[in-house]
This record gives sequence, structure tokens and C-alpha cells, in this order.
Amino acid sequence: MHALLGRSHKDRVVFDVDFRIVELTEVPFSAADLFVKWKAGKLGRKASQKLKVVQAEGCTVTVRLDKNTARWDQSFRCQVTMKKDDDLVLCPFYLRFSVRQLQKGSLHAYENLGHVMIDLSEIADVRNFSRKFLLQVIMRRCSMWPCY
Repeated sequence: MHALLGRSHKDRVVFDVDFRIVELTEVPFSAADLFVKWKAGKLGRKASQKLKVVQAEGCTVTVRLDKNTARWDQSFRCQVTMKKDDDLVLCPFYLRFSVRQLQKGSLHAYENLGHVMIDLSEIADVRNFSRKFLLQVIMRRCSMWPCY
């Protein structure tokens, strides 16, 4: 993930965020069509995992599992505006990756297999960031490379 510090105002900062979704490994089944939907935004007032204020979103192409691994290697870019609190510390702002499986015989029906949430405010001062993330919720043993 690559964040470039853009314009800065007294109470907010604008970033260009570049990221790459590389692969999902150790998937516990062998045949499926998977894609990743991503959103950048803030959480709502409740402690849920859903983003309430979405600034950017997109998705990967659909790929078929090969040897229990899905490979996308797709890059994305979005611009986000993050607010600062009274102490000039960035407020939490999330990039959420949701892995989905297409249902057989349908182009629009899918099953949500799990998600990864990354707080961009925690890594905003890092120029280049690369890390492997564990997929949360249903497929707990899978690992995912959403950023590079």
C-alpha cells in the first residue's frame, strides 16, 4: 500500500492510496469462482463491521481457484479524505476487503466468505507498506495479500 500525503487542511488530510490485491491462499475447497470487493470509508456509530460513509469502492475480476489459491494481482488507486481530532491525530478510516464466491449459474448472486479491515490512519505515515492479512469471519484459516 502506498499513501501519498496530499493537501492538508487544519482538520483534514487528503491521501492518494495505491494498493494491490495479490492472492488468497489455503482456501478450504478446490473449485470456486471468487472476487474481492473493496470499500474505503468510516464506520458507523455502532460497533459493526459495515462502512457507513464510503468515499471509494471497487472490485477485482472473478478468478477460479487453482490448487486452493485465487490469484488476482490487481492494482487500485483511490483518494481519501481523513479527518483529524482535536489533538491533530487522524481519526480511524478503513479499507475493507470482502472476499465473495459467485453462486453457480448466476452472475450476480454471491456468498460472502470473509473480510479484512485495515485502518488507514494507523499506516498513514508509512510510505510503502506490505503485509499479509488473515481473512476474518467464515474462512479463518485463509490468508490474503490485499496490499503490496
